[in-house]
Amino acid sequence: MSQNSDKHPHKIFNDLLGKEGVIENFDYFLSDETKRMKLTSIDKNNLEKFLDVILNVVGGTEKVGDIDDNNPNVQVDLFVPKLPSVPITSASMKHTYIIKQPTTTARGLYGDFSASLERKDEQTPWLYSRSTIGYGYKASVQTNFDAEDFNKLGLKFVEKFFLSDLETGKQKLDFTPLHDYKSFASSGWNSYSYAFYKFTTIKNSVPLTVVLGVEKDKYNEQETTPKNWFIVYVKRD
Repeated sequence: MSQNSDKHPHKIFNDLLGKEGVIENFDYFLSDETKRMKLTSIDKNNLEKFLDVILNVVGGTEKVGDIDDNNPNVQVDLFVPKLPSVPITSASMKHTYIIKQPTTTARGLYGDFSASLERKDEQTPWLYSRSTIGYGYKASVQTNFDAEDFNKLGLKFVEKFFLSDLETGKQKLDFTPLHDYKSFASSGWNSYSYAFYKFTTIKNSVPLTVVLGVEKDKYNEQETTPKNWFIVYVKRD
């Protein structure tokens, strides 16, 4: 983490680095040249593991310090304010994994998923997380989830609604502790979603709301759970 620690756990990300401290002999699993990419079983397995970590952090089952010390895939960065008197209220987590090791004739391949975390102060738990799939790349990522994938994560489907429902006030779900539903609908990446699927779960006796956003070109009226989503919000209730 960004704060000092006596522990120096092995991190998968470091396995990608060469002598100069930059990534060598590995390509990233996304590129702007790729128009559409379907997650493989390796990608999905790592995404599900990371989603479980996010749920555990927001639910209070795991601490970010313990994750950073013990999980080789996940790096945690606390955003430390310049003034010592100002509490640390935001952080990020990145899950890195190797898909294919390099050989003497071919470069390796790696992937990662990241999430942001927010809380009120250092005495309160993490309240909220957001993770976007394929952030910053032109590639259209197909997550290829089914009902069983959500069941494995312990997520129970509640309802589906649309961005237009937030804009009109028909749906008044506040996704985050930072924005109410009205300002949420028009802010940043949130407005890229056409439909939203709300789930609930319980971690460490703490109820959580989980909402997944789906872009219009991936929306399927017949789906009861989102097959191809691109953003997920986790909120401590």
